[in-house]
Amino acid sequence: RELNTAYETEGLALDFWTGFDSTWKEPGKYFDQPSVVNRSLMKPCSDTNLYNDLLMSAYLSASGDTTGVVVQPDGKVVANCPGDGYFWLAPSCRSDPTKCVLYLTGGGGYGLSEVLQKATKWNIPLAFGVALTWGDFTTLPTVHKSMFYWWVPDPTFLEMSPVKSMFPAHDRAAWQRGDLSTDPVGTFIGIVVSNDLSTLAPR
Repeated sequence: RELNTAYETEGLALDFWTGFDSTWKEPGKYFDQPSVVNRSLMKPCSDTNLYNDLLMSAYLSASGDTTGVVVQPDGKVVANCPGDGYFWLAPSCRSDPTKCVLYLTGGGGYGLSEVLQKATKWNIPLAFGVALTWGDFTTLPTVHKSMFYWWVPDPTFLEMSPVKSMFPAHDRAAWQRGDLSTDPVGTFIGIVVSNDLSTLAPR
């Protein structure tokens, strides 16, 4: 019901990729800004897969986002994380981080390749950051209005009743080419929205 109200009043369907398209709306205003996240609970980009040459080279090849990466003197491709180096910003909010949608993940950067490609392809103004520890990853989405990584059947965030963000139907040929901008196959959940949608997209 709240999703329908948000769509009817502001055109925001926060369970579909179109609701985050910054070409038409400013979804970032419904989420916490990356600047408010305690950096002591986060990994700098340099300590995550955002500095993995193989993954970031694949992202660059698939997206063509030359300003989202930095080619180091040795030829390795790493993420361009502006400011204090804790968040990668999608092209649609790179010039103004206050318009970014906070996105939190864990490990070395669970879901990195898929999330970065989707944010770039579908004009989602995303700020991608990695929690320092597993405990931080499981706690941060409960205290910040954010999108976050999740998978099933993991029970970690079940009490939050997270809502999966839907993307265009799985394109097998595209995925085989390294284009991950459509939904994955099966029941995997990679990008979800905080449960309090009535707050995130009020009437």
